[in-house]
Amino acid sequence: MSYLLLQFISFNLNSSKSIVSANSDSMLLKGISSVDTSSVALSDVYYILSLTMNLAPEVVGTSQRQGDFYVLVHFRDIHDTASSSVDLSSFWLNRSSSTFYLCHSQLGHVSSSRLRFLACARELGKLDAQDISDCSGCKLAKLSALPFNNSVFSSYAPFDLVHSDIWGPSSVSTKGGSKYYVSFIDDFTCYTYVYLMK
Repeated sequence: MSYLLLQFISFNLNSSKSIVSANSDSMLLKGISSVDTSSVALSDVYYILSLTMNLAPEVVGTSQRQGDFYVLVHFRDIHDTASSSVDLSSFWLNRSSSTFYLCHSQLGHVSSSRLRFLACARELGKLDAQDISDCSGCKLAKLSALPFNNSVFSSYAPFDLVHSDIWGPSSVSTKGGSKYYVSFIDDFTCYTYVYLMK
């Protein structure tokens, strides 16, 4: 699906169909055509004027398999592919908006030596190497979690302590049509009761 009319090659008008999106909005199908982008040619692409983003694919990077690994061959600068309507502020670290820190976080908090290697190989465009030792995401990932405290309460008889949990909705319902369940676990006997709910 695309809203960019300039991408379409041979346009066939068709306004009798509508497409229902995931949030249950109905969108009018204006036509069906072939699309030729710089990376791929597609047939039977729907032209929907009310779309807010293009769903036709765009290649951001390519890789080649070498043994058991995929080596990055081409990677476009992230600023070339980002739409002006997309807010990238959620991807920045607690620093100024530098491309080095953006690439560091977008590539899974890769080490600065690996980023410098990719920058030298011109895979990431021009990058000014910076120190990433104050990256809050890297610091949090290296922290070890403290163990839970031992429980001060212990049960001495059945039904002294009962743990319960409600789960659902399930994407698949049972034969009886239930999509939820509630569980009760007796702490003393470890006996478990599960009740299905609709």
